[in-house]
Amino acid sequence: MELVILHVTDIHNALERVEQLKSWLASGNHKLDVVLISGDIANAPMDWNLTAEQEEQYQKDLQVVVDSFTSVKSRVYFIPGNHDVLPVFKVGEDSPPLVPSNPPFPCNMHMKRTTIAPNLHLLGLGGSVPGYQGGEMIWEGFPYRNYSEMDSDVHKLLDPVFFEDTSCLAANDAVILMTHVGPAESDTSYIREDPQKPIVSGNKELMKLIATEKMQRHCVLNIHGHSHFSPGQCVVGKTRILNPGPLQDGCYGLYTLRQRAGHSPSWEVASVCFHTLPSTS
Repeated sequence: MELVILHVTDIHNALERVEQLKSWLASGNHKLDVVLISGDIANAPMDWNLTAEQEEQYQKDLQVVVDSFTSVKSRVYFIPGNHDVLPVFKVGEDSPPLVPSNPPFPCNMHMKRTTIAPNLHLLGLGGSVPGYQGGEMIWEGFPYRNYSEMDSDVHKLLDPVFFEDTSCLAANDAVILMTHVGPAESDTSYIREDPQKPIVSGNKELMKLIATEKMQRHCVLNIHGHSHFSPGQCVVGKTRILNPGPLQDGCYGLYTLRQRAGHSPSWEVASVCFHTLPSTS
């Protein structure tokens, strides 16, 4: 069995790019099973004090984008990024963590887990932490003001799955972790626009946990966005970290996972393809 994933991130309400991608997919008759959208879907300011009217407009922007992808494939899962608004995060936080295997789509996966194929689970965590350069904060995070705020949600999501005695995972289960920020100091979140002054844009606790034996046993993929200038992939032990780059700039990823009988975990990454659409200017 194979599962083909379209991964897009950092759209920033660039609807022309969404339509361009949909046209490209239609022209090639590409087989897709799931669409995963890892945040910054709208282009809201990082502001805790927007008016209700402003929040409603940015929520509508997000909804237009995620609804548009349901015409590509009905199974669309998304998480908010730091340029999406607080109510989108609260929808995820205020509902049960376990999503049924066939929920209403598009499905907000912030602070959620679900099963997307036999023995294959999807976990979602949106939002960002501040970025640091030389130990100094150079941009804020949203809705997480510091590492500790996000670390609390990282553990709330991951501990019941990987680290508690009541873990829901069977021995051959595999996990895809979809986050907006990547693990700190991975090549996909370490920004080297200035090689002498790299920026750490990811989450340190996420990197620490991915490296543990229990996550290594099950987590085959961590897909993310946020770091526009660090697209690509790296490997942390047995976990592949993927950042396709922003769809705002025409970037997206197509990934194939393959199920293997008799293996633990039973899913492996069979192929990773990053693509860039032609310029629209």
